[in-house]
Amino acid sequence: MTMDGRTQRERPFTAFPLVKGLFLLVWQVQGSNLRRLSRRFYSGLTFLTASGL
Repeated sequence: MTMDGRTQRERPFTAFPLVKGLFLLVWQVQGSNLRRLSRRFYSGLTFLTASGL
């Protein structure tokens, strides 16, 4: 039971779980894209600094 006397099943449906799930999915995709792009960008820099230029 919750504080207002309702059980978990009696609670009204809200869109919060749907929005939260969508946000987490977008966040994961964005993070993986940023990691991929940063690997492409910084891989050239490490080559230049290692060669002494």
